[in-house]
Amino acid sequence: MIHSQTEEKGFAEVRGTLYRLLSQCFFQATEDLASSILNGSLVQTFKLTVGMLGDEKADQAIALIEEHGKKCQGFSLPSICSELNVEYNRLFVGPGHLPSPPYESVNKTKNEENKEGLVMGDATLDAKRQYLSAGITLPEDFTDLPDHIGVELDFMSCLCFEEASMLQKGNGEGATEVRKKQYEFLSSHLDNWITVFCKAVCTSTHSEFYQGIAQVSEIWVHFDKEELDLMVE
Repeated sequence: MIHSQTEEKGFAEVRGTLYRLLSQCFFQATEDLASSILNGSLVQTFKLTVGMLGDEKADQAIALIEEHGKKCQGFSLPSICSELNVEYNRLFVGPGHLPSPPYESVNKTKNEENKEGLVMGDATLDAKRQYLSAGITLPEDFTDLPDHIGVELDFMSCLCFEEASMLQKGNGEGATEVRKKQYEFLSSHLDNWITVFCKAVCTSTHSEFYQGIAQVSEIWVHFDKEELDLMVE
């Protein structure tokens, strides 16, 4: 249980860092990401956060990412990026059918009659509404959809760091309001489609990296939602 504003600030910063790392893993791989895989810092961060939950599935998911990192030893950063991006494009970009589309609206509207799901549905529009309500706009050069898994995770990161900033300034009331926005977004968005998305990724790829990242994301989002359940009561 967190008692002081200093502890709350530290927790918000840790959460913000973790959400940002997960977000970066769901965009095209960069050499910074490849470096963190190669030197083990990505896995170390996961071990010190998600790995501390005492969840066997979390340990197994982190072990997948660690195993991928071991297999990357001896390869250059560009070659690691290239390998990741080939699989990233197959899973999340296309062309053609996407085994695991990274969009909330698509995942929520898939059914027997509409196996491809609906792009730019209600979930997309509401996610964008919540971004704007929090004073956050997507970069002008961003060409993907607002309900992309990476965008939603990064939005949570922004809110966590905003909460930490409020606490740094001694604005407990402001921090509480930001925390409520986090809870609203997790409740209405990430928490209720992350499991479907994670299952699609894990059944569509042999990549230990993407299987592990998907599972870590699912475990973390559900845990964080439960924590916020207690904190916003």
